[in-house]
Amino acid sequence: MEKIGEEKVRTRVIIEEPKIRIEEIYTETYVCPSCRQDGEDVLFKTKAPLPVIPHSFASAEAIAHVANERFVKSVPYNRQEKEWKWLGLSISRRTMSNWIMAVSELYLEPVVLKMREHLLKEELCHCDETPIQVLREEGRKNTSKSWMWVYSSAAVSRKPIRIFQYAPGRGSRYPKAFLEGFEGFLVTDGYGGYSQIENTKRALCWAHVRRKFFEALPSSGKNIQETEAYRATS
Repeated sequence: MEKIGEEKVRTRVIIEEPKIRIEEIYTETYVCPSCRQDGEDVLFKTKAPLPVIPHSFASAEAIAHVANERFVKSVPYNRQEKEWKWLGLSISRRTMSNWIMAVSELYLEPVVLKMREHLLKEELCHCDETPIQVLREEGRKNTSKSWMWVYSSAAVSRKPIRIFQYAPGRGSRYPKAFLEGFEGFLVTDGYGGYSQIENTKRALCWAHVRRKFFEALPSSGKNIQETEAYRATS
C-alpha cells in the first residue's frame, strides 16, 4: 500500500507519569603510549561532574521535582514519600527535607543576601510582620506563635525585591538586625517596634490606615453607604 493522504479524526490527551531513572557516573582513565617517561606509563583521568549536594545522589532534576511538588503544588513530604515508593525508589521524607535545606543554604541563601544588599540601598522599604504557627519546632510547643517578617522595595523600584524572614518573635531586634545600614523611608503599620530602628525616616502605610475604616463599617444595615467610614473607603 502507498500512502496518498491523511485526515484528522479527533484529538486526545495523554498524561505521562513521572519516571525515575538511575544514572551511574563513571570517570575514565587514559594512557598515553607516546608519553612514556623513564619506561613508566603516563595516565590521565577524567573529572567527574560535581554533585548538586556533596556526598548525595540527588540530581538537580530530582530536587527541582521535590521543591515543585512541595511549594508550588503544596504536596507534603509524606505524600511525596509514598509517590516515590510507587515509582520504585524509597526516599524518606527526612531525606527530601534535607535536600531542600541543603540547596537553600548552598545556592539560595547567597542570592537572598545579595537581594538584601540591594534592598538596603533603596530609598524606600516596606516592612510588615504576620503571625504564623510552626509545627514540631525544636524546643517550642506547637501552640507557640512565630512571625514572618516581610521586607519589600517600592512598587516603582527598578529592582523589585521581596524578602520573607522567619523569626520566633515580634521584637524590634529582628527588623533592626535585618535593616542595619538602611537609611531611607521605612513604610510600616503603627507597631511601635519599628520606631526603634535608627537612621530611618518612618512613614505609615495608608493601606493599614484604610483598613481601620473598613473595620468601622457596620456589619449590617441599609445605610452603610451613608456612613463616614464608607465614604473614606470609596
